[in-house]
Amino acid sequence: MNTYDFKGKTVAVTGGANGIGAAVVDRMVQGGAKAAIWDIDSDTRDARLAKLPAGALYFPQTDVADMASVTDTFAATQPALGPVDVFVDSDGFSGPSRTVAAYPFDTFRDPTRTTLYVHIP
Repeated sequence: MNTYDFKGKTVAVTGGANGIGAAVVDRMVQGGAKAAIWDIDSDTRDARLAKLPAGALYFPQTDVADMASVTDTFAATQPALGPVDVFVDSDGFSGPSRTVAAYPFDTFRDPTRTTLYVHIP
């Protein structure tokens, strides 16, 4: 397995509570990073914190589809772990499986807002 040196780095990972985002958090922490998990899924918080070294994680519940939540989390991450050096966008949104033309516009707006809000805080 490849190893990477992230000592002294802080990473913020949206969707870091589960799936690919969680795997990214694990690998980066193994490489020496501190990680902020920006995720709405707070049910996995205790298990994630117990799995990795003490002090390596910051896990504020974050709704990346809500600009105020993203802004608050961004502002709180630096005092908790230091300035964010690496940002990984791994949040997921699952909507109806339809063609773009048949996709309800109000549902379509949510993932669009998620992407924009996370990248333009």
